[in-house]
Amino acid sequence: MEKLPTFADANALEKTQRAKLLQKLAKDLGEAQKSGDTTRVQAIESQIGGLANDNVVTSQALQEMLEAGGLDRKKAQALIDKYNQDRDGLVNAAEFDQLMTEAKGAKPEAPKPEAPKPPAAPASQAAPATPPAAAAASAQPSEPAAAPTVPPEKVGVVLNDHPNDLPSAAELKEFGATGARITLSAMNYNKDTQAAMKAKLAEYKAAGIEVTLQLGKEFADGCPEPEDSENKPVDTQSPAWNKKFDDWMDKSYLPRVNEAMAELGQYVDSVEAFNEPDEPNNRSKTATEDAYKPGLPAEKFGEALRKTYEAVHNHPNAQDDVKVITGGLDSGHPEYLERAAAATKDKDGNPTLYADEIGLHPYDKDANKPANDPRSLGFIVNDYAKRDWKTPTGKTPSVYITEASQPRVENAKTFNGDFARATVEMDAVTRSYFFWKKTHDEHPGLVSADGTKSDAYYELQRLMGKGTGKK
Repeated sequence: MEKLPTFADANALEKTQRAKLLQKLAKDLGEAQKSGDTTRVQAIESQIGGLANDNVVTSQALQEMLEAGGLDRKKAQALIDKYNQDRDGLVNAAEFDQLMTEAKGAKPEAPKPEAPKPPAAPASQAAPATPPAAAAASAQPSEPAAAPTVPPEKVGVVLNDHPNDLPSAAELKEFGATGARITLSAMNYNKDTQAAMKAKLAEYKAAGIEVTLQLGKEFADGCPEPEDSENKPVDTQSPAWNKKFDDWMDKSYLPRVNEAMAELGQYVDSVEAFNEPDEPNNRSKTATEDAYKPGLPAEKFGEALRKTYEAVHNHPNAQDDVKVITGGLDSGHPEYLERAAAATKDKDGNPTLYADEIGLHPYDKDANKPANDPRSLGFIVNDYAKRDWKTPTGKTPSVYITEASQPRVENAKTFNGDFARATVEMDAVTRSYFFWKKTHDEHPGLVSADGTKSDAYYELQRLMGKGTGKK
């Protein structure tokens, strides 16, 4: 081989193959768990952990590189087998360098002789040569994707399913999403699903998709229901309720956070602590609507946020740059968050917001109205982003719109497009997350339950420069 690819080259080129292998391993893991084969389960989990490591390259990618460099298939496979003796399908940096050094000394496959060319046609009859660029263009769809209006870095998806029902990394990459916000609950994250969730997050990580875990009240059983909160925000509670909540935090919620970080932390880019704690309309179950009571007193949310922040940042399995996001706030009143910050002070006694970023759910806000209009998306984003928040790191938090939607919206295609375009001009917004599937409370999804892609899917994909906007 004349030119040796570097380990970094190889690592970058095989991201897609790695994600496919993770998909297969996730399926194999499920089968091994059902059969009770603990030895095989451990072996597969070890492979999954290896694939999430950026310091390995799959042998399939190496095979293609060696063949592209001129080695025949048998020689390439022999080299890979020599340096990957445990047959785990992965080659680390040291093995890679040794393999490539030996590959350089191997003789490339001799080029095959070309078949004789027919006599050239007379100049008067010869067709004009097609420039390479024109030839490539002719092979493309008649309506190519436009340049992106919305950077893919600003688009994520909301996922709430069992790990076996979550979309593959390849599906999210095809759409264009760069982030996935996954709600964990006692239903979809437990001892029976833990390994499958780990495999799915490893698959996303290998594909370069940032993972946010949303950990609300439902993440741990037994959270006490607030007193006197029907059809209104949750206000100050009795000492008895405060004691029950503190016990639940310390004995149920935080142990679950630590459990999740121990198993999944290496794949997690951010944790969203709680969900809509400032909910202005907590409500009980009715004949037509499920109960919904996520609210917390601002002071208790501040304390819970601090405990979660410390648990996440201090966990030994956390990534160095992991972030904690405030549970998506939906009241539109930043004063709630100010009260939460006032309840938690740093060592010098200063009110401190124990978060790296602010999560917002700006329902009923119009993306097309000017930012000076209180009914607009721009107004509510600025109202949170431009306040003087003191954080443990001293950095100004940005805004993550962790639910970008509108229940029962008439035209999801137009809504999503307008919303995504509006956030491009908002420097304070890092990413907006759109619902992948339609929810029980009528949030329109990008795909239906059977996987059919909606008009909203194709419109967002077009805005990200990934398609034409048509099915």
